[in-house]
Amino acid sequence: WIVRPIKRMSDKLHVMDAHSVAPLAVPRGYETTEIGRLAADINQLGQRLMTSLEEEHHLHVQREIGERKYRAIFENADSGIFVVDQHLALESCNQAFYRQLGLPASAPRHEKINLMDLHWRAPDAISRLVGQCAVQNRLVSDDFEYLLGADLDVRWFSVTLTPVGDQLIQGQLTDISRHKLAELSAQQEAITDPLTGLLNRAGFLQNVDEAITACHGDEHAGFALLVVDLDAFRRVNESLGMTSGDEILAITGQRLRSSVKSSDCVARLGNDSFGVVLRATVDERAAAGVAARISATLKGFYEVGSTPLQLGASIGITLFPHDGADQESLLRNAEMALDHARVGGSGRYCF
Repeated sequence: WIVRPIKRMSDKLHVMDAHSVAPLAVPRGYETTEIGRLAADINQLGQRLMTSLEEEHHLHVQREIGERKYRAIFENADSGIFVVDQHLALESCNQAFYRQLGLPASAPRHEKINLMDLHWRAPDAISRLVGQCAVQNRLVSDDFEYLLGADLDVRWFSVTLTPVGDQLIQGQLTDISRHKLAELSAQQEAITDPLTGLLNRAGFLQNVDEAITACHGDEHAGFALLVVDLDAFRRVNESLGMTSGDEILAITGQRLRSSVKSSDCVARLGNDSFGVVLRATVDERAAAGVAARISATLKGFYEVGSTPLQLGASIGITLFPHDGADQESLLRNAEMALDHARVGGSGRYCF
């Protein structure tokens, strides 16, 4: 009465397929007994099992589709996507990362690449950004200069880092070279004199500020600032025209550049006025020697058209920090010295 019907249900359970559960038949005459209720409970359990398996299968399919979509986005993205650990060792990356940084596409993915070993202009800055992201546990970003290939072609990348847990950081690498180089070019044009190719007045003042900053903390450091004016240049413009005057100014810029060191600064301050910063020139004797050389160079003949011209130049000189501690006082003192030089006649210099 008990063993045989349970045995029949047990035999059916052993051969039951979990993906297509067929309900157990309640033995005849047992509908209202514990055995009948047991069969009904087993049927309900089987139905719930089938429903759970179907839901799990659906979720598994959706997860696989999502992973394939993510993988496709990851591999086909124009931006380089990568994951590094706290030591900047590369855990994973997409093809764009290899392509943008000029790494061989056939490089084994299992070999550890360290971001610090790549050709960044300032690799320490990359390390600091990763450390900042890890410590502050937030999104950080910055722009970095990169030297690509054997020709060291300059590229700029915007790097955005996001913490993703387990001491890992996900990064995105975007090539902003065109935008960055256009920005740098615009900045350079803003401080460049188009006629001579030298710095303009704004660029000169910026260079003076940089020279002052470089001398801070060193009591023996200093530099000389010179203001150079061509003598009688107005008569050249009036007699030969503006085109000839521009040609003379361009030649003057070249001669000034050749009269000083490559580390020194030469600028056109306006019309026929030029400025010179002699780095590491701290005494009058050295500054006077350069001024004499400039004066002699500018006295050479200018071949403008078929007319050889000879012009002189007056030079005013001031020394940092002896004559002034800021750009305004230095430039004012140099112009005052220039006025004194003009009073004495053409081709002179004064401190």
